[in-house]
Amino acid sequence: MKYEEIEADVPSLPKLRRCASNVYSVEIIKKMELAVLIELDWDLASVATAHFLEAVLALTGGGTFPHDDVGDRQWTTACAAQLRKLAGYLHSICLQDAQISAKVPASQLAAAIVATARVQLNIYPVWPAELRVATGYACDALGPAMSDILRLYKDALPPPGPTAGTDEALETDPFVVDEEEARWDDDDGAYGEEEEEGAPRDATVGNGASKGSREFLTPSPTGPLDAGDFFDDMETSEGAAMVTESEPMCAAAC
Repeated sequence: MKYEEIEADVPSLPKLRRCASNVYSVEIIKKMELAVLIELDWDLASVATAHFLEAVLALTGGGTFPHDDVGDRQWTTACAAQLRKLAGYLHSICLQDAQISAKVPASQLAAAIVATARVQLNIYPVWPAELRVATGYACDALGPAMSDILRLYKDALPPPGPTAGTDEALETDPFVVDEEEARWDDDDGAYGEEEEEGAPRDATVGNGASKGSREFLTPSPTGPLDAGDFFDDMETSEGAAMVTESEPMCAAAC
């Protein structure tokens, strides 16, 4: 995080302490950070899944195209914004599973994340020629990783919420993106502004997290993949409705 971000975007030590529920002191956090750097021999220049994911989305203009079949909707740039948001979320849950990162190369996992996001957003074909050329992976090579990602996604879904189609459901739909949010250079902050001295304990900071509560850090070491308030919006059953046991994997849907 600190290695790639500009200083203004790096969370302060007190904020990192709050992310750990104030269990560790600032001194312990600094000592452990130094221990990690020593263990890595100060070699921090590793290419991770997030880097490949950023590259794929940048090379393909957001991972979706005007000629895509998006069902009964009309394709707009908001489709790319939706895909980017969901891809960031899928990446964040993949980071929490050591097995998938160990058995799937970073570049292949990034491609599988994009393909899974397209499936969940009902964008077809799942793996068009533009994505095949940009990633170097054929459609059938992504199937096993997509199955693992889909499993993690289903496990991470919240309990059923408002009935789909109601006003309450629309207000909390994580895939509703307005035109302002459809910009490529999404500048949502993961950390927000520094809190003021003496502010009330329940005042909100950053992306809506209350002081003293856990905060979601950016799932991407490159910053732009930050899911912003996506996690706070995952209170709808819309995502659950899109996930079914019979959902076709990439090889079957291309």
